[in-house]
Amino acid sequence: MPVPPPAIAPVEVRVVVDLVQPEPEPEVRRDFSWFWRWLRPWRTGIWAVIVLTPTPAYGHSLTTAWAATLHDARGSSLSTAYALAAGALGLITFIDTRKRPSGTQSPWWSRPLLIITAIGGTGALGWYDPITLITGVHP
Repeated sequence: MPVPPPAIAPVEVRVVVDLVQPEPEPEVRRDFSWFWRWLRPWRTGIWAVIVLTPTPAYGHSLTTAWAATLHDARGSSLSTAYALAAGALGLITFIDTRKRPSGTQSPWWSRPLLIITAIGGTGALGWYDPITLITGVHP
């Protein structure tokens, strides 16, 4: 005679739900204090007014004189104008941002030259230059 199957015991199911809120992501705060220390807004603003104001004798500012020089350099060669603009901007940026061993700020003349080369450097730019660079077609 076959053995009867064992009796089925009641099955107990337990569900545990953990309702723990995940911790919020920490807020990332960027520290731009270094930028404001480098920018020195008041000094930069005063120098910008000085180098952008036209001189009575010439009728143009120092910045427009640099832009005109770069524009004239475009006449000889496009790459000459860009090389002059990039080289001058790179050199004066290096001088302006270099750390001094004595802890002093950059020389007084570096900020006006930085403004002149950055804004006046637009004299080397031309609207048609990207098309010339990509296709080789001149206007």
